[in-house]
Amino acid sequence: MPSLPPNSDLRHLKLQAKTLLKSARGGDEDATERIRSASGGRRERIVLSDAYHAVAREYGFRSWPHLKIHLEIAAKSLEERLDTFLSSAWLWGDRKRAEAVLGSAPELAGADIYAACAAGDTDAVSRILETNPAAATTKGGPKDWPPILYATWSCFLAERTDAMVRILELLLRHGADPDSYWVNESDWKESALYGCVENNCVAAARVLVDAGADPNDNESLYHACEKFNLELLDVVAVNGLDPEAVSYCIKHAMDMNWTEGILWFLGQGAAPNALHPADNETSLHWAVKRNCSIDVIGALLDAGADPNARTSTGKSTSLGIVGWTPLDFAMRLGRGDIAELLRRHGAAPSTLSEYDRFVVACANADRDVVEDLKDRNLAGLTDDDRTLISHVAQVDNWAAVRLMAELGWPIDARGWMNATPLYWALCKGQPEMVGFLLRQGASTDPIGGYFQHPVHAVTHCQWYSDRGNYPAALELILEHGAAIPDGFYPCGNAAIDEVLTRYIED
Repeated sequence: MPSLPPNSDLRHLKLQAKTLLKSARGGDEDATERIRSASGGRRERIVLSDAYHAVAREYGFRSWPHLKIHLEIAAKSLEERLDTFLSSAWLWGDRKRAEAVLGSAPELAGADIYAACAAGDTDAVSRILETNPAAATTKGGPKDWPPILYATWSCFLAERTDAMVRILELLLRHGADPDSYWVNESDWKESALYGCVENNCVAAARVLVDAGADPNDNESLYHACEKFNLELLDVVAVNGLDPEAVSYCIKHAMDMNWTEGILWFLGQGAAPNALHPADNETSLHWAVKRNCSIDVIGALLDAGADPNARTSTGKSTSLGIVGWTPLDFAMRLGRGDIAELLRRHGAAPSTLSEYDRFVVACANADRDVVEDLKDRNLAGLTDDDRTLISHVAQVDNWAAVRLMAELGWPIDARGWMNATPLYWALCKGQPEMVGFLLRQGASTDPIGGYFQHPVHAVTHCQWYSDRGNYPAALELILEHGAAIPDGFYPCGNAAIDEVLTRYIED
């Protein structure tokens, strides 16, 4: 394997890649084999990014981004590299940069206790603590953290778990505080345990819990709901949970539509009638609007949820789904099966105006009622109800989406997480609905936040990965003209990359 020449220039390396690609496309079998060998031969058509990858691998780098980062840091002093490593090697940092820096100077892992903890170098931590036990509790590094935070928030925690567990045990034995925390820009405390939760690392979390870490830190339990890991929830709960936090966080398990997690919270004593502070929604209200299964609704009712509980404002928190009761929400979202279950448990229907009956008919795709009432009510849609097309999309009520779109509802109305109906169709892998919405004029503009842009939504926000047809949905938006963001390709998903290959520009 050739070494990267001294004073290598990125422009020159790009030229090498382009020359390699040109040779391969010209029939040079050696050039073709070099590229295919580096890329694993995963695509029939070779593109420029494959040639970049081949050049990087031939010089000993994992990828082209790693090679680029290496060139950026090559001129830095060892001290500057250490600072770059510690600033990058955490969960919300820049893992590729951290890997590249450490690859350029492996000795950085033992440069000080902070780097050793971030890198998972057990021998270095042990050696440092033998000569300086106080290092275990001394803040330092670019973040001014104690060493335990560099370990629990390390981007390498999950893959180097055994080493990290030994490091945590060493630090705690030398006096490290299991409740150590850093403070974010919003003045929230982000604990060491929360770092383990974000890494979905049960073993590391257990070490902290065994040392007495308090799980009631306003973060760990809430975000554990996002990991779909009951064992993680069990570990977080070991030292006792605040009952109010349990009753609040069950709603976040509902945000994730995680049935097992919701039932776990009920087992922990979550109060089904606990109120959200914004609009006094109960967990039953929340479960209906978050598209939870009929089994979850039944479990909440069995646990004593009040089917006639009322919001304080006549609509849902933030979203503006109009209604007082869980039954109102179910009817407004077209969730007929849930509405019927609630009625069987004593839910009393609210009095509906003709306008309300029209909107409910639209949500339930009752075309006869819609035809009878639309002339008197369609033009008077309220601001809240104009967003309903996004909410019915979020609960997979595609018949209502079609009807509302045909009636002229705002096709780009935004609902939960700022998502439009098109973004919900993308994250659910619904190519038929994607095509329909595009024909109706739906925008493919980026929306930021969790979904970011259409290509990101269909690639990295796959809520129905077991049954959605994401490659077909992607093909439709690319054919429509949606842009592939710089640096997005390849994404690592073979089926998605196969589609992207046909649209990426060299």
